[in-house]
Amino acid sequence: EKAMSRWRKPMVVEAFGAWSEVVESGKDLLHTQAQQAAMLELKQGLEDECERVHSLAGHETERRIEMCKRTVNRMFHIQLATIFDTYRDRVAQLKAKRQTCQRLLYRMLHTHLAAAFDGFCEAIEQLAAHRLIVAKTIARWQHPVLPPMFERWAEFVDDARFEAKEQAHEQAKQTLVEKAEKNMA
Repeated sequence: EKAMSRWRKPMVVEAFGAWSEVVESGKDLLHTQAQQAAMLELKQGLEDECERVHSLAGHETERRIEMCKRTVNRMFHIQLATIFDTYRDRVAQLKAKRQTCQRLLYRMLHTHLAAAFDGFCEAIEQLAAHRLIVAKTIARWQHPVLPPMFERWAEFVDDARFEAKEQAHEQAKQTLVEKAEKNMA
């Protein structure tokens, strides 16, 4: 009852109400401050993240631009190198054709010399062919293949004759033995 009587007095109720309001407003203020601090922190984090993403995007853009520049330069250099190679090949072809034409012209102008040179080339080829034939012949003389083969064949024939003679001798013995047995019987 004492507790109830305290609550019935208007001053205590008003004081309690005021205190309750102060506590609630303090809580609301703390809650609001905490929300503001969290929002500021979140905002700062988002700004930092945004700045980092923009920085990364800038670096990636610069990297890609550099890569594109290098690719274009490489393509340009490859194209120039191809053009230069084509030019160089064409010059080489023209030089070769010019030299061929000059040789043909000189040859036509100097037909006697050309005929003599052709005869000389044929003579050299003929000498080379004769040298090859002579070298083969000398090699056969130095390393004969036919005599050892002939000797082996002769040995084979001698062995075959000896075996045939032995068989004939055995057969003759057999025949004499059979005749001798018939005569005795």
